[in-house]
Amino acid sequence: MNEHLVKTKMTNEGKDLDTKIRFESGEVLLLNEAAQYGQVDIVRFLLNNQPRYASIYECDQSDYTALLSAASARYIDLPTPLQEDLPGPAASEAIINLLLDRGASASDVSNGDARISNTVLTLVTQWAGSPLIKRLIDDGADIYTKVERGPWEDKFWNLPECTFEVNALFVACTHANFEAVKTLIDCRGAEVDILDVLWQRDSRGSLPLHWVTQSDLPKESFEYSNAVVRDKAQSIANIVELLFGLDPTIINVTDND
Repeated sequence: MNEHLVKTKMTNEGKDLDTKIRFESGEVLLLNEAAQYGQVDIVRFLLNNQPRYASIYECDQSDYTALLSAASARYIDLPTPLQEDLPGPAASEAIINLLLDRGASASDVSNGDARISNTVLTLVTQWAGSPLIKRLIDDGADIYTKVERGPWEDKFWNLPECTFEVNALFVACTHANFEAVKTLIDCRGAEVDILDVLWQRDSRGSLPLHWVTQSDLPKESFEYSNAVVRDKAQSIANIVELLFGLDPTIINVTDND
């Protein structure tokens, strides 16, 4: 997405400043697309020209706001060769912070088929670091909001066709994001006992521990680098060590299967 071309097209689109300029089909929202693919300068330009070219509150066909789109960061988990010359997680973090600064809601959710399919937090905990997750929680994101995760939405090596109802901690576990797991546990709330967090179960009766041990490793045959595979394996081990350190007795707990 070329910033110069976008600005040129919009500048020449019309002189009536009260006219909202959108794609005719309505299928694509430029702000959402730019946010999703880490285009910081384009996002800033569009935000500076609301509501003519974009609105921070508009939802696309997937019921995603710009903030949800930024949180999805779809390019981050691509195979290693495809990530060359693409923005990294820092760009997505910058966009999310920018959107929050401009009034986006950290509690945004995406609804599909009368269910919550994603929250900003369940998307961000797949890849982001502690500072951004803490900011979202401070800005109103609820770590206990449950979403429905359908087949292939999470990276299980042994359960590709199951559907679960879970909160952000489970998602962070299956994506082996150590910083996210630790932050969510630390931000559980002063009134919440840590054992209640570790022993919470999903709709199948699994604990967060089960989710991290079922996390699927990237495959070198799919062109993920050996370093990426090793890093995720280490993150899985670190999370397991963290959970056992908090309560060693969970090692023998079974789920409903």
